[in-house]
Order: sequence, then structure tokens, then C-alpha cells
Amino acid sequence: LYIIVGAIALALAGILWGGSRVMTKLRYPPKFHCLETLRLVAGPALSGVSLSLIPVVLCLSTVHLPANSLRGLDGTWMRSTVLDKAKIESNYTGRTGTAILVIGLYMSILGAKVLIPDFQRKRLGERPLPAGLNDTSGEGDGAAARDVWTPAIWRRSHLLWTSMCLQFVLLTVMEYSFSSSWEVHVFQLIVVFKLLQMVLELVLGAVLKETLIMAPLLVVGEIVQIMVCMGAADFTDFILSYYIALALIVAKRLFINPTIKRIKTLMPRWK
Repeated sequence: LYIIVGAIALALAGILWGGSRVMTKLRYPPKFHCLETLRLVAGPALSGVSLSLIPVVLCLSTVHLPANSLRGLDGTWMRSTVLDKAKIESNYTGRTGTAILVIGLYMSILGAKVLIPDFQRKRLGERPLPAGLNDTSGEGDGAAARDVWTPAIWRRSHLLWTSMCLQFVLLTVMEYSFSSSWEVHVFQLIVVFKLLQMVLELVLGAVLKETLIMAPLLVVGEIVQIMVCMGAADFTDFILSYYIALALIVAKRLFINPTIKRIKTLMPRWK
């Protein structure tokens, strides 16, 4: 059934592409490089995701072992109480959740290091300090400023703070998707979420300034958008919400994004 749903989505995308190609005003429209793009993108993506999943799967599959070995210990430091079944399960859940949180924080820090590597910090660190801070004597404000003037670390901290804020927003949306209100208004909320995601993309572009750093955060937003579709009341609403989200993605890439770029290009003239 899911294969049929995917095939219908591909057929609709093909019809839309064919209509756009027939109605284009270009004298020589560009060719559709499907296989070439697939070879260029699919190989590195599959290998990279597969390699990165190995430590993640190992950690998540063994994260319950330390908490399971501590089932007999109380979760409080100041007092010790008789542990019943409910208390043991509560301690086990809390310890497992804390371990998953630590793994997530470590992965965020490691991802920031990968996106902003050490050689970039060294290269930027070789640039001269601003006027008044170039003190090479090892004493005074210049030496202290040289310790602080590390752009790569500042960029990593900026990325981590932005990702934490985004994670908080997305977790709030995911929690709300389990409510009964989401089931009743699932179609309207998916449209609102997609519109907010477009605004979020503009905000991230203004904050992070780099598409490469923005890409992982935008991918997380897209994944959450697909996951919240599972909050539909039944399978029919889930399929309809999927097609609505797909239609919004197509409209965004074909019409909304070019319009926004056109407006941003013309903005200096209007000022």
C-alpha cells in the first residue's frame, strides 16, 4: 500500500514536471538529469548515513544496560525509600532518558565540530586582530583578547545555541501532535507548520549566514514535518496529510522560493 502511495506521488510529480516543461517560455529548456543527479547524490549520502548510523545504533541499543543494572538503587541522593514496581520503572525511565539526552548533546557538539572543523579555526586564527587588540607581548588586554578571538569556537557555539532552540520548538510540536486537538485539525495545522517552516528557513538564513550549516537543521525540520503526519486520526487522514505536505513542498520549490528570491533581489531598489 505504501508503494502505491509513493508511486502516485511520483506520477503527480512527473505530470507537474511535464506541464512545466511544456508551458515554459525558455527556448532551450534544461534537460532532466535524473540518473546523473542520482549518481552524484545517492552514493555519498548512503555511505555517509550508513557510517554515521553505526555508532548511533550501538549507543541506542545499549543505552538501557546501565539503567537496567541500577534498578535496585533509588533515584534520590538525600534519602532512601523502599522501591516498589512503579518507582523502579520511574527511575529506569529517567536514567535511560538522561543517557539519551547526553548522547544527543554529544552528537550535537560533534556535528558542530564536523561542520566547522579545526583547520578552519587555525586558518581564521592567523588573521590579525582588530586595531587596538594586536598585543604580542603576552601581557595586557591584547593577550586576553587573543585568547577570546577564536571565530571558529564562536561559530560552533552559535550553531549549538541555534540547534538547541530549534530542537525545543520541534519537540514542542511533536508533543502537541499526540494530542486530540491535533487529530481534529491535522490538515490545517500541517499547512500552518509548513508556513512557519518557511519563516524558519528565512530566520536561519539570517542567523547562520551559511547554507551548509543550515542544511542539517532544515533536514530535521522536514523529518519532523513528516513524523507529525502520523498524529492523524486514521490511515486515510494520514495519507491525505502526506499529500497536502507534498503539495506544499512542490508549491514552495516552484513558486514560493523563486518569489522570495525575487523580492530579496529587488529589495535594495525599493529602499
